[in-house]
Amino acid sequence: MDSLVLIILALILLIIGLKVAKKIIKIILFLAVIGVAFYLLQDFLM
Repeated sequence: MDSLVLIILALILLIIGLKVAKKIIKIILFLAVIGVAFYLLQDFLM
């Protein structure tokens, strides 16, 4: 019984971890796109 509870908890933590990781990856990609766009605009405006 205890091992089953531990397996369920581990799966829940894994799912939460994956969801958080996806959000972090999206934020990093978003910031990277903004950085590149800003760099290109700066080049264009000069």
